[in-house]
Amino acid sequence: MLKKETCLYQPFYCEENIWQLCKHEAFSNFRAKVVFLLPSQKYIAVWQQKLSEMHQPVLWDYHVIFMVELDHKEWWVYDFDTQLPFPIKAKDYFTVSFSSDYPDYLPVLKVIDSKEYVKQFHSDRSHMIDQNGNWLAPPPAWEKILNKKGVALTKLLNLNYEAVGKCYSLESFKKEFFAE
Repeated sequence: MLKKETCLYQPFYCEENIWQLCKHEAFSNFRAKVVFLLPSQKYIAVWQQKLSEMHQPVLWDYHVIFMVELDHKEWWVYDFDTQLPFPIKAKDYFTVSFSSDYPDYLPVLKVIDSKEYVKQFHSDRSHMIDQNGNWLAPPPAWEKILNKKGVALTKLLNLNYEAVGKCYSLESFKKEFFAE
């Protein structure tokens, strides 16, 4: 299991952090998935995030995590922005990170095979630049992930874009990945 400190990471660039993690040789012989946590409305509420205050959720417009099957049928989550262990059993992560008490803020999950994500992902980082040309958050030191034949981040964030990944409700996701 990797330690967070040994991985490439830049705050507010979860999709790139996970792309970098997907390429790590430690996962080359495991089933791995990239999970886009997308809002059905405007935001998702994620508990146990580093940015949370007073045990409140962070409202994200989207978030991206990495999931790997380390043991037979035992999935683990790598989330760079959580206060929870890195990694954590996926069942535990999803139990404490989302609350059915706030159904309008539950995510829709777009699941993409990690190898496909590495091959397909494209981001020019334009979503992180404001109308005046200023960065919303400092960009990563590594090069932009430019793949002209790939799929732009904006398409991956669109629930109606079905060419890459499969969408699940939180409940259907749990049934698919945590069925006993």
